[in-house]
Amino acid sequence: MSRVRRNRFFVNIKKNIKKTQNSALTDYYTIKYNVMNIQLTKTIKIHEYLAGLGIQPVSIRGENYWYRAPFREDHHPSLSVNVVKNLWFDLGLGAGGDLVSLVQKIHNCDVSCALHHMDKVSLLPAPVVSSFDRKASSIEIRKVKPLQNPALIKYLNVRGIDHKLASKYLEDVYYSVNDRYYFAVGFRNNSKGYELRNQYWKGSLAPKDITSYENGSADCCVFEGWPDFLSYKQCIELRPSDYIILNSVVMAPRAIEPLKAYKNIFYWGQNDQPGQEVLETLQSAGITLVDCRFEYSKFKDLNEKYSKH
Repeated sequence: MSRVRRNRFFVNIKKNIKKTQNSALTDYYTIKYNVMNIQLTKTIKIHEYLAGLGIQPVSIRGENYWYRAPFREDHHPSLSVNVVKNLWFDLGLGAGGDLVSLVQKIHNCDVSCALHHMDKVSLLPAPVVSSFDRKASSIEIRKVKPLQNPALIKYLNVRGIDHKLASKYLEDVYYSVNDRYYFAVGFRNNSKGYELRNQYWKGSLAPKDITSYENGSADCCVFEGWPDFLSYKQCIELRPSDYIILNSVVMAPRAIEPLKAYKNIFYWGQNDQPGQEVLETLQSAGITLVDCRFEYSKFKDLNEKYSKH
């Protein structure tokens, strides 16, 4: 072997060793990050996390909150959350655990993916409701007005969304949580619940549901959230179609039946693992979609491409 070839050989070996060391170091810090975050999740109340998803208890019996399981068909509430022990148990599955295991169950994913999902949810105090008295909720809408709040219009401007377009779909929602007053942009769903957002916070006001707009089209565009929907309307749309906004990745199963009525379906989801999971959920149900995410492959989502951050 010549001296030049020998030198190249050893340079390549050193590169491979360094790559292996970096990979091992990355794995170490990934494991350490996950362990640290799992410890932090133990301080998060399961019922508050579910409230952040817009999932509320159907009834309360002592220290147990009873829900319809969000990861399967559940006509009679069988998911129990003990708010003192901060543990869940599903009578239908005969299984339970902590918050991380519940998020894994909801999204059918591993621990790292579950932590990623949890990082995206804003926590809300869980409303105190029963099957007889839904007025006991600690989250109350005080008033809903046409979009005009200057602070909310400024927030939309930062997101790259024209407020005249937004006013057709969004409202000013003034609400209270435990006697503290707030306001946010409100996006109404099919069940008259709201997705709430402002510059500092995002959450949901139950009931949680998808939002659909029908224009008699054979085509349908699917979005995860309203910012992507409005960015599409403002920057891309050439002709009107029908639209389904999921309002959360966990709502994907609810869109399956409506989507079966369409000839052409265009998916404008997020460029991340949850966005891919939504696509796979719909595809596994026999829905054929055109994946449009290549249009903004360098961005997290469609709105980020057109926002003014």
